[in-house]
Amino acid sequence: MENAQRKPYLVNSVQIDADEVKVFVLEPQYGGNILFQPGQFVKLYDEKGEKFRPYSIASSPEENNLVFLIKMVGGEFTTYLDTVKVGTTLYIEGPLGHFKYESGTKNPKCGFIAGGTGIAPILSILEHIRKNNIRGDFVFFYSIRTKADILQKEKLSELVRNIKNLKIVYTITRETPDGWKGELGRIDKEMIERNCPDVSERNWFMCGPLVMVTELKKTLVGLGVPERNVKFEGWG
Repeated sequence: MENAQRKPYLVNSVQIDADEVKVFVLEPQYGGNILFQPGQFVKLYDEKGEKFRPYSIASSPEENNLVFLIKMVGGEFTTYLDTVKVGTTLYIEGPLGHFKYESGTKNPKCGFIAGGTGIAPILSILEHIRKNNIRGDFVFFYSIRTKADILQKEKLSELVRNIKNLKIVYTITRETPDGWKGELGRIDKEMIERNCPDVSERNWFMCGPLVMVTELKKTLVGLGVPERNVKFEGWG
């Protein structure tokens, strides 16, 4: 495997999260971790350095390892990843992408929206905010199919405890669980206005299925958010 742009990473751990998602922790082998901004993605290559897929980084730039949340959808590459064991060497190329959070006064008030594994780059941003004690006002809309599909529950609880002005709005689209105190249904204009009256004053970051984020971009712009203040990544 000869490519100066690709860096070897050792699979440090593989854990199972909700909704057929695996959490991969990758440890850099030479020269330390790549330098990236929270929200960006990389190309993840197999152990031969031949096949790859793009994945958003779920860890913050301050961490020594890279973390990925990858749903085992049964495709060629995810089928391969489903067999990967701890100790395997994979390769990383990047960082890539315009979807990135800039610290400080450029983004003092932010809104985040994610569906499913689209939570990955949002986690990277929020963990960066936590680790750097960044002051601001943050609201995060997280859409999942069922209560059991919430990814990284403990991490989200930790972020709420440690980021002073962070509000997480969970919404479930396919069930009405007993005792559920969150929202129900897809994220729409009314849900955003109800939970975030100052929607037009925020910079927005969204990641999820392409249909979802493109529609919600129109919704946000219709609510007065300048188009330049909406960044998104989508798939499908």
